[in-house]
Amino acid sequence: MSPMNPPSTRSRTGRAPRRPLADPHHAPSLLRRRSSRIQSRQRSLAIPPVQESSYVSQSSSEQRPTGPQILQPFVATSYTRVPTSGPVEVSPPVSSRAQLQEYIRPPQTHNCQRRSRRLDRYVEIGAETPPKRARLTEKNLKVFEKMGRQQRTDTNPSRSETKSKSKSSTTTGSTNKTVPTTDSSFPRLAFENGILDPDHSVPHENLSSHQDRLDSPRNSISPSESVYREFAHRIRRAPNEQTMVFETSTLLKRHERGYGRVYNQAFNDFPKNVGFNNGLSATQPDMVEGLEMTEFDPFPVRQELGGAAVPTSERDPLTLPHLAGEWKGPGKNMILAETQAAYDGACMVHGRNAALSFLKTPDPAGFAHVHTFTTDGTTLNTFAHYSSDTQGQVKYHQHPTSSSFLLSSYDDFKKSRQRLRNLQDNAKETSEKLRDDLNEKWSTNNQSPLSPNVPTDSTDNNSYDYDDEEDPNHKLLAGY
Repeated sequence: MSPMNPPSTRSRTGRAPRRPLADPHHAPSLLRRRSSRIQSRQRSLAIPPVQESSYVSQSSSEQRPTGPQILQPFVATSYTRVPTSGPVEVSPPVSSRAQLQEYIRPPQTHNCQRRSRRLDRYVEIGAETPPKRARLTEKNLKVFEKMGRQQRTDTNPSRSETKSKSKSSTTTGSTNKTVPTTDSSFPRLAFENGILDPDHSVPHENLSSHQDRLDSPRNSISPSESVYREFAHRIRRAPNEQTMVFETSTLLKRHERGYGRVYNQAFNDFPKNVGFNNGLSATQPDMVEGLEMTEFDPFPVRQELGGAAVPTSERDPLTLPHLAGEWKGPGKNMILAETQAAYDGACMVHGRNAALSFLKTPDPAGFAHVHTFTTDGTTLNTFAHYSSDTQGQVKYHQHPTSSSFLLSSYDDFKKSRQRLRNLQDNAKETSEKLRDDLNEKWSTNNQSPLSPNVPTDSTDNNSYDYDDEEDPNHKLLAGY
């Protein structure tokens, strides 16, 4: 075995000078002291056990070792010159202090690799390295808010433009905003548009005939008193308007096929801004009755009269209705129901006037043919509607025709039911008469002209009707 190299006498920076070599006789004790100091230093540094273990990287992308790796324990290496007479067996080399510390606290290569992967990922997607998080202080929050506002205005410059446009559109196009019939300002706007309430309406010319028709007896059997008691019990227990509509609808008469009834449907196809509905939403009666559109064949009512006559867009909707009803729940505002009924009546009067304009035969001034009613289950009010034109201003009148109670007594119940059904019959007859007039007018205007009768010439050579005197064969036979 080659002799050991003598220790270098060169002094290193940052280290204390080496002590002189001890006496050879005391060398074993010196080695033991150094070995004990190294072992105590290892215990103080809490070296993790490395036997039968492996280092696992914190990065999820690194591969874990497949098997245990047996590592040899590191022992500090010391070189001491011991005078001996024979060859000395040298123990395995002990690593230096730097190597020992490198093992104790290995460099976090996995973090560097992880950070390098992030940087590579940011480079691939072309993004910048994420900045450090700032503290959530009040000052920083104000700065962030200003930065966010500036970024929104920079990234979306058209937002301010659209905002200004929306402001200008709401100011200049304020007429596009409509008021629903349930709004508190609806009665005022309706009155300003010419829809008069019963207090300002003028009685129509045929008021007496309407009242006589409402009180005329019917051929059907009147309901029994038990029916009245059951009806009164259900009305008193009705909690809302929907229940009230369902219970009082039993008083209405059912019609044959071709004349229908629709609940709670808006007149969305009715023409807008015709005067009385400026700034108002489309009317939506609780109930409306009228003829179906196919009943007007061959007259193309939708093509000729439009949404004024056919106010909804169904395949076979109700056309030119003449009766509508408005309900209110228990304890609700019946004055609002009257205003809504006045709006319904104005729409139906406008449709009727459009049909009469096609016929070129308008109604006599002051005559009403459109009807509405309002009820809350305890009272029933009926109205007649017509329009008047004075100095270019069209006014739509709503005049009451009857008022009755439903729950006060059995007789009042029968009278209310009688008036309601007579009102239905009157509206149905008026609708059918208008339909017949439209069909007759259309058939007359579109009738193909007949060809005149051409008299036959008796002297035609192609005719086989000969006179005996002019027949040459007859003359020849007469000579024999």
